[in-house]
Amino acid sequence: MFLKDKVIQKMDDKGERTLEILGKHYSDSDVLCINEASITFLDDISHHRMGTKYIVVSPLKINKRKDQNSFVLLSKRFF
Repeated sequence: MFLKDKVIQKMDDKGERTLEILGKHYSDSDVLCINEASITFLDDISHHRMGTKYIVVSPLKINKRKDQNSFVLLSKRFF
């Protein structure tokens, strides 16, 4: 596999890997702040078990051009 292909594959897996880490280490947190996240994070979390545990608060206007957005995850058991 070429280096470029490996880099692209890792970038494609980034959202899933991020959610795995959050789920493993921070799943008991009541509030999680996600900074400089891609817009694809919203779709990734909606298909992940973390999406059933947290309310995702996002800005009304998401910057798709820069694609560096901030989100807040609020625990459904607390909020």
